[in-house]
Amino acid sequence: MRAATGVARPQTLALPPHLDAVRAAVTAGRHADAAALLRAPDLAADPVAQRWLGELLGYERRCDEALAVFVGLASLGAEHVADALVGQGSALLGLARPQEALARLDRALALRAGLRRRARRPRVGPRQPSGRRPPMTGGRPTGAHACSIAP
Repeated sequence: MRAATGVARPQTLALPPHLDAVRAAVTAGRHADAAALLRAPDLAADPVAQRWLGELLGYERRCDEALAVFVGLASLGAEHVADALVGQGSALLGLARPQEALARLDRALALRAGLRRRARRPRVGPRQPSGRRPPMTGGRPTGAHACSIAP
């Protein structure tokens, strides 16, 4: 069977270098240690660390704690609100609160759709000799993160 399917590539966690200790703890299966590291006071304002903490708590089915982390993530800047709403929605599903979850996920979807519309808007500027505006470049929104909480 293995000859037919091949060998799986090793998985890596996409974490910035300042979270190497967290990566080591998670890959060793020491989730409680990873959560403790992510709760360090110096990481309280780090959106990457807080998103990982919320995901880790959700994976551990500690949905009430994950919800609190994702609520805090939304306060770390407008660029994190959509991801925070998705995390909140996942945590609320884990807490068997589907109506609230749906409301958060709908808001996240609307925010991301607004980002895509703004990114597609042509830039105001000089027209090319053909009479068309130059094509827009860059400005693409970030992708959604995987939710680790199943209802």
